[in-house]
Amino acid sequence: MTRRSLLLSILSLLGTVLLVIWFFSGKTLSKVSYQAAFERVNQETVADRVAPFLGQPFWEADLESLHARLLQLEWVHRARVTRRWPNQLRIRLEEQTPVARWGEQALLNQFGDIFYPTDIQPFDAYVRLDGPAVRAKLVLKRLGQLQSRLQALDWRISGLTMLPDGVFQVDLEQKRRLLLPEDNQAAVLERFIRSYPRIQSDLRKFAQVFDLRYSNGFVIRKNTEPDASNQAPPMNENNP
Repeated sequence: MTRRSLLLSILSLLGTVLLVIWFFSGKTLSKVSYQAAFERVNQETVADRVAPFLGQPFWEADLESLHARLLQLEWVHRARVTRRWPNQLRIRLEEQTPVARWGEQALLNQFGDIFYPTDIQPFDAYVRLDGPAVRAKLVLKRLGQLQSRLQALDWRISGLTMLPDGVFQVDLEQKRRLLLPEDNQAAVLERFIRSYPRIQSDLRKFAQVFDLRYSNGFVIRKNTEPDASNQAPPMNENNP
């Protein structure tokens, strides 16, 4: 190959590279495709968050920034943002699925994550959970476990709170309350369920609080205040 032919080959290759660079760098984002239910998330609100990124160079658009903006929307649980050649943004959104109330102002999703919608009034009928925020997943897990066991008494839980000392306060739709220790809950509750049918009927009517924090049985009270005037003597499995 002569020097002239080699030079022409190099120039041709260089021209091809420059053409490819120009072709790819000249593309801008102009289309958006969504994969989302848009049940509680408003599509127009999402479009407003996306709009500033349209018209930006395909490879230079800051998708991490767009991802962060989408996650700020109150009903968005997860978001994924990707590019698709030559000019498209692809956005996938997963909405929050509330399964319980959390305290007075928040909801809990199926993964035990707390989130704060503007309006939670439509969810007033949901079970209300509460406790330290870092224990939200545990509280949700205990809700399922306790409700499953309490079906034996045909009782349904309306609220579950993990108190600062680790005690679980279980509020029932039947206007009753259980107090359970943090540890050995399954065994303690099983003992109570076996004993409950043997409690005298008039004592059942009297009962508003069942305190199961005792190692040898449980205490029945009229209300949440543990004073001597409204407290029945401790009961155990052998002497209900």
